[in-house]
Amino acid sequence: MSSQIPQILRPIAPVLLSLTLIEFGVAALNPLIGYQLTLREVPTQIIGIIASCYFAGFVTGSLTAARAVDRVGHIRAITTFAIIMAGGVLLLALTSSSVLWAAIRFCMGYGMAGMFICVESWLSHKSTLETRGRIFSAYLTVAQAGGIVGPLALALFDPSGTTLFLVVALFYASSIIPMALTEVGNPEIGDRVRFGIVRLFQISPLGVIVAGASAFASTAFNQLVPVYINDNGLTPGHLASLLMIAKIGAVSSQVPVGYLSDRLGRRPMIVACAALAATGAAGAFMWGGQSFFVLAGSVALMVGASSPLYGLAVAHTNDHCQRSEYVAAAGGSMLAWSIGATIGPTVAAGVMNGIGATGLFVYSASAYGAIALYALYRSLRRAAPQRAPHDPTMMPGKSP
Repeated sequence: MSSQIPQILRPIAPVLLSLTLIEFGVAALNPLIGYQLTLREVPTQIIGIIASCYFAGFVTGSLTAARAVDRVGHIRAITTFAIIMAGGVLLLALTSSSVLWAAIRFCMGYGMAGMFICVESWLSHKSTLETRGRIFSAYLTVAQAGGIVGPLALALFDPSGTTLFLVVALFYASSIIPMALTEVGNPEIGDRVRFGIVRLFQISPLGVIVAGASAFASTAFNQLVPVYINDNGLTPGHLASLLMIAKIGAVSSQVPVGYLSDRLGRRPMIVACAALAATGAAGAFMWGGQSFFVLAGSVALMVGASSPLYGLAVAHTNDHCQRSEYVAAAGGSMLAWSIGATIGPTVAAGVMNGIGATGLFVYSASAYGAIALYALYRSLRRAAPQRAPHDPTMMPGKSP
């Protein structure tokens, strides 16, 4: 496997490097925004509205940003979306108006959705049925690793001023460089097919359901685990340790799961990952309150097993798509994820209100268990796609 990795990563290295810089910026910016708004004594409801505007822009981008990729190609589109995000950060530093911040965050959400559509469709074009799992695992490894390193910027720069905004803008602007200088061929624009999430569901029901359900489960944990920590009398230090352990689990599982999915198939790995995640959530529910070490181990299993699910879902969807459908498929998968991410925390909060803070893990176990059962059901309904012996699109070429 090790001898194949450089060949597999070479066509996608520029876009992964760009994504790394973007993720560093995102991971530093998200807590910075909350800190600055709190420092200005902005009401909590307004902070929530500003956050919602970002996700509203993300949904809008999932629906429409693919048209920009079809019109000008991946490299120019990535450049455009990176500039939107860099400009948005600079505008945040220049104004203190909550109304303007809401509008700026909407535009940044749109740009981020467009960036992910470019990245995921680029990866699909540069992969084959035999390598797609490893390629998408590399993509998610980069995304998860950025979430670990990015927040360190808050310790290096004063978060109460404008300096950190400038640093984040620099990360966003620098993400253009790898794509501008790449010699890897830009995927042809050609005659691409456009369709919505309904058509994508017809192409790959499992891919759409898992993309949305993985966000439905995972975002609830990320948003509501502090409630569980407080309810069980644990400290902020326990919370920080738990989140760090979860991140380490998320990063470490990507490559092995991607490799196995290329060998064993996407659906067996979806079943296995979802079942393990449900097991971890059940362990946290039953024994997490008795020992922090048991809680940490259960959460590490849950997050480590569940983190590859989105990549597996997108890879599975693209296994069933034609090359002309990759951009539209990326937009549809991103829309499914954003819908799940929007609904999940609200539903989980309702469960927790009904049965207590441990309801977070009841909710998670139920969601991941349902994913495993549905993937198993789909495995019995549809044969796996046939593997081609070779795909010349994996060979790097010169940019036009």
